Amino acid sequence: MAKVPATGKWRVQRCRRPDGSLYKHAVNWDTFDGNGEWTGIHATWAEAMEWATSFAAHVEYWLECQTRRPLR
Repeated sequence: MAKVPATGKWRVQRCRRPDGSLYKHAVNWDTFDGNGEWTGIHATWAEAMEWATSFAAHVEYWLECQTRRPLR
């Protein structure tokens, strides 16, 4: 993965594609390339931010973390 200058945008480790499947990417992954062009999985920045602020996405992440915890 090529290093890209930081744009100051928030970065995530897990994301959901528009088809509903999950994927992971590096923590230093950025949504813009060196020329300032959008390179994210979502069609637009607005769509990506809509997903990032979605309550359902946060619940899905929490449930995923709970399933990885050892049972007591």
